[in-house]
Amino acid sequence: MMDATPDTVKSLIDDLQQGELDAAQELWNLYFERLARTAQQKLAAGLRRTVDGEDVAASVMRTIYRRAADGQLATVGDRQDLWQLMVTILRHKAIDLGRKHRTEKRGGGAVRGDSVFVEVDSSEQRPGFAQFPTDAPTPDLIVQLEEERLRLFERLADDQMRAIAQQRLEGAATEEIAEALQLSPRTVRRKLEAIRECWSQLANA
Repeated sequence: MMDATPDTVKSLIDDLQQGELDAAQELWNLYFERLARTAQQKLAAGLRRTVDGEDVAASVMRTIYRRAADGQLATVGDRQDLWQLMVTILRHKAIDLGRKHRTEKRGGGAVRGDSVFVEVDSSEQRPGFAQFPTDAPTPDLIVQLEEERLRLFERLADDQMRAIAQQRLEGAATEEIAEALQLSPRTVRRKLEAIRECWSQLANA
């Protein structure tokens, strides 16, 4: 493993924003294990039986890769900045997981995630992200998935639809999306249907 000097990390971030897969791998090598340990510590005790710290760490890395692709890491100047950003993202994900866990225990686990975008009655594939392997994804796979996400988002009509799609993919329910974006649930449902139709057409093209 290479030393995470400030210059090294800044250089890797710059390379990552240019789409360099080697930079994604280097950042994974530098931070993934530490992130996984930190995630395991921050997960509530009840969650540790069903959620693995490595899964949360992989999710944090996906977010970092996505933000780099969107040009949102320009203010990250060194390894300390990057680590603080990672821990902040991790903390939010742990809180969200805890909230969803409590909702499901109350019988309200109606969040469908990305399954709204696919034909759930298909006998040939499992819906949504369930069609991907359950093992922790490699950095190359994460970058490929992020590139696919960007391609799909570019085909949506406007920023509002992209915001709705992003929140849905992160597991937000219709009512939560409506509240966050100050829309009516009916409007959100209509937009979600339009997103599903758009992406289904791309998949069948």
